[in-house]
Amino acid sequence: MLRNPIRFILPSLTLSLLSALAVPAPAAALPQEWIAKWRADLVTARTALEERHPSLFHSVTREALDSAFADLAARLPELEQHEAVVALAAIVAQVGDGHTRLTLPLGPGIEFDQGHSTTPPPTLPEMRFHQLPLRIAIDDQGPWIERIARRHRDLLGARITAVDGRPIDEVIAAVSPTIQRDNELQVLYHLPMHLVLPELLHARGMLADPGRAELTVRTPEGVERSLVLAPVAFDESIDWVGPLELGIEPPLSARYGQRNYDLVYLEAAGAVYVPFNVVYDEEEESIRDFASRLSSFIAEPAPGRPVEKLVLDLRRNRGGNGALLKPLLHAIIASPLNRTGRLYALIGRETFSAAMFLALDLEKQTEVIFVGEPTGTRPNHYGDSRKVQLPNTGLTLRISTLYWQSHPRDTRSAISPQLPVAVARDDVLAGRDPVIDTVLGLAAPATGVPWTQGPLWRGEVRTGSGAFPLALRIEPGDGDDRARVDLPALGVEGAQVEDLSLEAAGVGFVLPLGDSTMPFRGMALGERLFGTFDLGSFRLSFFLAPAEE
Repeated sequence: MLRNPIRFILPSLTLSLLSALAVPAPAAALPQEWIAKWRADLVTARTALEERHPSLFHSVTREALDSAFADLAARLPELEQHEAVVALAAIVAQVGDGHTRLTLPLGPGIEFDQGHSTTPPPTLPEMRFHQLPLRIAIDDQGPWIERIARRHRDLLGARITAVDGRPIDEVIAAVSPTIQRDNELQVLYHLPMHLVLPELLHARGMLADPGRAELTVRTPEGVERSLVLAPVAFDESIDWVGPLELGIEPPLSARYGQRNYDLVYLEAAGAVYVPFNVVYDEEEESIRDFASRLSSFIAEPAPGRPVEKLVLDLRRNRGGNGALLKPLLHAIIASPLNRTGRLYALIGRETFSAAMFLALDLEKQTEVIFVGEPTGTRPNHYGDSRKVQLPNTGLTLRISTLYWQSHPRDTRSAISPQLPVAVARDDVLAGRDPVIDTVLGLAAPATGVPWTQGPLWRGEVRTGSGAFPLALRIEPGDGDDRARVDLPALGVEGAQVEDLSLEAAGVGFVLPLGDSTMPFRGMALGERLFGTFDLGSFRLSFFLAPAEE
């Protein structure tokens, strides 16, 4: 039996790295002894990736990965410590899953997500990464300053247009390859951290000097400014200024971000709001007990406190222990609010890992409506990462060990919301949360379904294996309305519906399908239709919105 089969699977890579250890290096940024240590750690990293990952080459070829490791081993004499760290991060990111990464060596007060458990510091202090004294958010107009050191408070809300004279789009393009991802939403989630790490920016060629960064910004008033920032000392705290420090009332979602989960009754909307921020038990109340409390609150509302909606907020949830989710899922399935128009889940780029498990189960087993932006992971994804600490540098790899498969035919890159709602800079600076506000204000149109907007409606049907296009064409007549349906996934093209009912509250019809029929029931909420259709014993959800021809 082979003691280490990876050494025989990877002979060319291992030999090339080990032979590089014996090559004398010229005067270099890295001391000679550290070149040897780094090369040994690269062998350890490459070996661990293949030993532990269930399908290492799902997104990168063996040849490309081996070439990247060998190239880094050869370039080490030219690199500084932080450049080697960033180069290795970019190689590991090529694996192409959100749970497999090199954990960047950040300080304890840097306040960025680094996983559910602590990571040991690197071996040398000079490997530690610092931060610039600002925090960045990204909306559909690009990066902007969400928090900043108090001495620069006048630049709160300014958009970043360049770094050291390089356009921000070029900076983002240079930094993005160092980010692990299941999809591009996950890149958007991690970019704000990567854009404030001077060592990383320097290693990617975006800063001339990691000790100095010059930002070009445009204030909310449209004034162009230049700002020179120095990194913060590793153990230095920052006197932050953001909307909260300026006295702006935070939105509901920000007020309940400290606990793992909570139950908030919103009397004005008759809604139960559940911010579910991490999938771990609270010390004083387990998820099971919380689910029981939620069920009782909904089933037996207090007099004068009706419960009309359940809003589950998963936008901050990076996962945890998915095995704890079943009681909450069962409580939601059994709830009288498990009806179209009464059950909502808020999702976004931070919805990841075990939180995705819950979103998928809700999609399959309830009549939930998703609101917000697409999730930060795929329905089918690699996860359950385990740590590997490299012996010389002390750096930590996290490597996926399992493939979580919701359905073998589900090739989606994310769960997309039926009701997309974006949060922009001006919303944050004003203390607004348009995602929650949209859900709480969602109701049937006062004047009925706007059928007059046009005859064509497009959307999706959600099934256990993904989302499939659906089109409905209304053909109004004088007392004889008709409609046709396109549902290519079931071989339906232009099929005439039966028993069509167009009412202020929505639409209903029956679609013939071979020897059977599929009843559709849709509710009008805002300018969209949300509903379900029955396919045998399956009940699937759909949504439709007015569309151009």
